[in-house]
Amino acid sequence: MKKWFYFLSALVLLILPTGCGPSSQHNVITEVKDVKEHSLMVATGTVQELAAYKLFSEADIRQITSEPDVYYAVQSGKVDAGMVSAISLAMVRHQFPDIYCITDTLNQLPCSFAVSKKKPELRDKLNAYLEECIQSGEFKKIYDDWSDPQTTRSMPEIDPSQCPNGTLVTATPAIGPPFTMMKDNKVSGIEAELMVRFASQIGMNLEIQVMELPAVIASIASGKCDIGFCCFCITEERSKQVDFAIPYIYESSALIVNSKFQPQEGIEGTTTNTSFWTQMKESFTRNVIAEDRYMLLLEGLQQTLLIVIFSAIVGTLWGMILCYLYMHRNRWLYHTASLYIDFMRCMPQMVFLMIMFYIVFGSTNISSTIVAIIAFALCFGAYTAVIFRTVVESIDRGQTEASLSMGFTKVQTFLHVILPQAVQRALPIYKSEFIGLIKATSIVGYIAVFDLTKAGDMIRSRTYEPFFPLLLITLIYFLIIWILSWALKYAETKTKPKRRKF
Repeated sequence: MKKWFYFLSALVLLILPTGCGPSSQHNVITEVKDVKEHSLMVATGTVQELAAYKLFSEADIRQITSEPDVYYAVQSGKVDAGMVSAISLAMVRHQFPDIYCITDTLNQLPCSFAVSKKKPELRDKLNAYLEECIQSGEFKKIYDDWSDPQTTRSMPEIDPSQCPNGTLVTATPAIGPPFTMMKDNKVSGIEAELMVRFASQIGMNLEIQVMELPAVIASIASGKCDIGFCCFCITEERSKQVDFAIPYIYESSALIVNSKFQPQEGIEGTTTNTSFWTQMKESFTRNVIAEDRYMLLLEGLQQTLLIVIFSAIVGTLWGMILCYLYMHRNRWLYHTASLYIDFMRCMPQMVFLMIMFYIVFGSTNISSTIVAIIAFALCFGAYTAVIFRTVVESIDRGQTEASLSMGFTKVQTFLHVILPQAVQRALPIYKSEFIGLIKATSIVGYIAVFDLTKAGDMIRSRTYEPFFPLLLITLIYFLIIWILSWALKYAETKTKPKRRKF
């Protein structure tokens, strides 16, 4: 036992230095070159990610999905430094008193809109519009207004009757203020307004699909969308998949660090004593009441429930069919069902969802919500088929033989003898799989479905407050699972005579 104890202790000591926490060094960081010895966090797919690997190749670079999380990671001390957009830093600097900016003019790179390679004429029209917008000074006005943290600017409206040329489909993560963000429950910002005005000029309705940042380029390359916008940096690698319009801005990156890495005599005290309940009240106002953000939560909740309920219904019916094939005496039917079930149970659901959206339905205009329902139903059916087979085989075969000897047909035997017992035994296991389905739907944001999790991301991108939106989304998921689990438990009680009296 002592040898095992020493071995495990040594293993822990070896692993600890490579953990995900901040660097053990607390040297003062006053210059850009000092960051090379520390951990650095950037948002995936942004200008800052490209700059970080170019300028700080020796640093411990870590990636995260959104820029607001970079601020939180630096302020909470999870990493030593971070790279963010200089424009967004100017907007939210007052919200992070424990963050110090080393420089906000780091590595300027050209940015523009990503356009499908299949539509060169659309790119040419966008280039002409951007040139006109810049020369007339309209772009500067839009840029200055949206860059103001106290802006009251709102998005222009398009009259559908003035748009006879079809629909312009665009994609954005809507989490990069001031370029693209959610304001008044609409996708807003510099690039969003440019898109609205461009669509109006060419006589097209504008459809904006909100999806995760890594999925935007993939959607354009696969033909799902025409244009993508999120202040995309123009790179050679991206240019192989999509075309880019002319650069309309050169975005600077800002290097931020936690104040503990700055000389203490240069740091002014900004700590304020606020009670916990006061902070919660303020957070509730910012994240739920302000700009009617509760409407985003209701819209996301509606999409989540829609996907869960229809996926469960279709998946259960599909599972019954698979169960019949899985138990069939025909070897070909059995092996086909067995191979399908094994494949679906081994396939990560996110990977399968992306395959369905970008490959199977890549050339169609089918709604991404329907794609999500089909994908989850196919996965859920594989799991329920195994459940149904297990419970059916657990019922004594003698009951079937007795029913047949009493004159029941095979169908009557199944409906009146086997099925009631199978339902009783399957419900507890089915309930667990159903709960797993609810939680799995949180990934649908990758295929442009505005679900509950995506609504939380939209709110976090505006308030730059990670704790309260995540806590709120967690509570809502808990209520969904509790209510639906209670409904299944009630059905389970009703199907078991011994439990009815309780």
